[in-house]
Amino acid sequence: MRRAAVPGALLAAALLAAACDSGAPAPADDLGRELFVDAYVELRLAAMRSPDGVIPAGERDRVLAELGSSEDGMLAFVDVHGEDLEFMKVLWEEIADRIRDAEIDTPAR
Repeated sequence: MRRAAVPGALLAAALLAAACDSGAPAPADDLGRELFVDAYVELRLAAMRSPDGVIPAGERDRVLAELGSSEDGMLAFVDVHGEDLEFMKVLWEEIADRIRDAEIDTPAR
């Protein structure tokens, strides 16, 4: 199953940000931690429910808008926090746990 484009791009952006120090101040549209986690989990679950593992752009934008987020906000979060490897490690562990818990709570198709 292919992964959704946005979550994959966010992971790539996190790794790139961890490797580079821009020294730039935090963008004004940086999301809070909980909103980032909620949005990432919802996007990943939507991709997992999709037959081809891809979320259409309109669906992605709808999911993010319902949560009060946007693709730019998600990327800004990664730009701001991606260099903090311990923070990101804990963040990805929480995301993985929440996805795993959702899979357990969801009956198989």
